[in-house]
Formats: sequence, C-alpha cells, structure tokens
Amino acid sequence: MVDISPDQAKTSIHSLSKLMRYMLYETNMELVPLSKEIDFMKKYIDLMKLRVSRQNKG
Repeated sequence: MVDISPDQAKTSIHSLSKLMRYMLYETNMELVPLSKEIDFMKKYIDLMKLRVSRQNKG
C-alpha cells in the first residue's frame, strides 16, 4: 500500500495507532464510555474493510 497509495497508507497507519493507543491506555479502566467503544468499533471495521478490499485486489 505504501508504494501504491502513500496517503492512504499514512491514514491507515494513523488509524491503527489510534486503535492500539485505545487498547493500551483506555481499556484498563473499570468503565469506558460507550461512545468510545462505538468509535473504536467503527475505526476497526474501517480498517478491516480496507484489509479485505486489498486482499481481493491481489
């Protein structure tokens, strides 16, 4: 992806880092706001859609 679409790769890496940061720092609390959980799931689904579409292309 870096060779084909550097801007999309940059955006994807940034999204992945947000997901990882969330998993590392915000899930260790006893309670997490539902809005943050929903935001996490939306970002995760977006990354998985990208992954699946990339696999289907080759």
